[in-house]
Amino acid sequence: MTTFALRVAAAAVLLCALAPTVTAAPIRDARFMSLRTDEANGRRGPASDQPILWIYKARGLPMQVLAESGEYFQVRDPEGESVWIHKSQLSARRTVWVLPADKPLALMRGPESRGRPVAILEPRVLATLEACEGGWRKVSAGGHSGWAPAEGLFGGASCVGVEP
Repeated sequence: MTTFALRVAAAAVLLCALAPTVTAAPIRDARFMSLRTDEANGRRGPASDQPILWIYKARGLPMQVLAESGEYFQVRDPEGESVWIHKSQLSARRTVWVLPADKPLALMRGPESRGRPVAILEPRVLATLEACEGGWRKVSAGGHSGWAPAEGLFGGASCVGVEP
């Protein structure tokens, strides 16, 4: 082995030894929370000394909880990014985010696709999740309330925490 190869191998061993180990309890069922604050730091790991990867500036943005470690939750945002956020920056309040699609999402009077929509939700709109019935979610946004198919909503896959 060359001197260069030995140095590279030694550096790799040292980096692995210095890397923080994260003991996180994975979350088995889909669970969602929302951002409690106007600005939340998404970090690389579950500690305040970890680098900030994202600064979220959208109070109410739904986050899918992936794991928990001490005072931090590992979450996935609507764009698919995975970060660690301190529990003080998250709320149990249920919200949804309209997924980008070829066309806007129709909000219906009831949990069915027949009839005229009561409103149209554009992609990336935040809404409050109010109820669930089968594959439909009752949401409210901008003074309108109605039913939308769960598959068009990030945060709509689970009804945990939604009052019946």
